[in-house]
Amino acid sequence: MFPVGENTKDLKKRCGKSVLLKLNSDHPFDTWKAQVLMKIDATLHLDTIAFKDYEVLFSVPRVSPTPLAITDEEGYAELVQHTMKSKNYKANIYIQQLRAPAVKKVHRICLFVSVITDQTTT
Repeated sequence: MFPVGENTKDLKKRCGKSVLLKLNSDHPFDTWKAQVLMKIDATLHLDTIAFKDYEVLFSVPRVSPTPLAITDEEGYAELVQHTMKSKNYKANIYIQQLRAPAVKKVHRICLFVSVITDQTTT
């Protein structure tokens, strides 16, 4: 996740912190969205948090290197589809904070979320 101040920098030049998020490929968009929001909340400790306050992009190394937006179930389906094509079932998720949170202390924490989609079934 990148704070508002990083908006002007190129996506690849923004500071980031890696966080691992594992999900099965059959999980619905709402589950994935909730997991992403939990990771953001665990890092920033905000009073309120909403998905609409963040721009969420993904890329899959060697499959889809150009970041694509995830705003709804269709974008999430693209993420899963591209991730399933990758050799190791990993995708990079970029989360950009759109506006500063309405809290007294502004946190300057950058979070880089890697999502691993597990294709194995039990």
